[in-house]
Amino acid sequence: MQPFGTILLLLLSSAALVLLGHVFRLLRWEQFIRIYEYPQRRSLLRAMAGGYAVNFLLPFHVGDFLRAALAGRKMKTGTGFAFATVIMDRFLDVWVVALLFGGFRLAGLGGAAATVGENLGTPSQRLVTGTAQELAAQHFAPLSVLLVENVPAPLRRTPGLPDAAFIRGKTPMTKQEVRAAALAKLAVRPTDTLWDVGAGTGSVSVELALAAPAGRVCAVECDAEACDLIRQNRAKFAVQNLHLTEGLAPAALADWPAPDAVFIGGSKGSLRAVVDAALDANPDARLCISAIALETLQEAVAALTAHGLTAQVTQIAVSRSRAAGSLHLLMANNPVFLIARE
Repeated sequence: MQPFGTILLLLLSSAALVLLGHVFRLLRWEQFIRIYEYPQRRSLLRAMAGGYAVNFLLPFHVGDFLRAALAGRKMKTGTGFAFATVIMDRFLDVWVVALLFGGFRLAGLGGAAATVGENLGTPSQRLVTGTAQELAAQHFAPLSVLLVENVPAPLRRTPGLPDAAFIRGKTPMTKQEVRAAALAKLAVRPTDTLWDVGAGTGSVSVELALAAPAGRVCAVECDAEACDLIRQNRAKFAVQNLHLTEGLAPAALADWPAPDAVFIGGSKGSLRAVVDAALDANPDARLCISAIALETLQEAVAALTAHGLTAQVTQIAVSRSRAAGSLHLLMANNPVFLIARE
């Protein structure tokens, strides 16, 4: 979970940007009216605030009619002219977005990843993603926000990235073949909320985040050096839906959102308690536990059995070739057990 100070800073920054946007819109609206008269900014501000409040609660931009009515009462030119200026103001909103997209394209950013949030917080809200060039050809409601990320997006692919793709240190890492099998057991969906307990280098966390781009991945790790590796891999793969908590499970899981699926790669002797916490949060959560020791295997089966669940155990024994002169020999990795609930 994000620290409270970070969340507060984001909220204050968002509020400041919204306020700045309203000031800009007020001054722009005022310019249309000043062609014929000099309006009172206080009355325009009240009209705009009232209109936005109604638009937030009701569909079809009913608040724009209220905005024109409130402003027109204080204008010599009347409500009809006020309504015409509101229409022009809304029309310019569309053109501003179009000009922004056009500017991105001229600057060579037409392929940049872009997201438009339309009518956020209302029953008609929607999120549209694509490139800046693709979204430039579409139409959006005036009450929209735009996010453009000019960062290299990793190619979406089947699970099981090469081990060499990750930044590694002395922290043990779940190997490619085991990661691919674990994600198959978890049956990750694009919008899932996922837990990775004992995240290590973050290789499984990254794979989960890539498999659920519209979801959320919560990773916990108690080792400081490993946490640093997770942050580096998160930045390398640009998976901003990966959230790291530094601490010990299950205590660190207390404020996490209920999971759709959980991967447990390490528990520091608290495996039973971690399984209990996951199933308490969501009794239907899909679980996959990795183990290399027979004692951990036995404990994992017992933890699932205690909840009346049947454990499906899979052993994965991987050997990889290595050159030895003119020959190639198979070098075995440690066998790994994957314990999943049926």
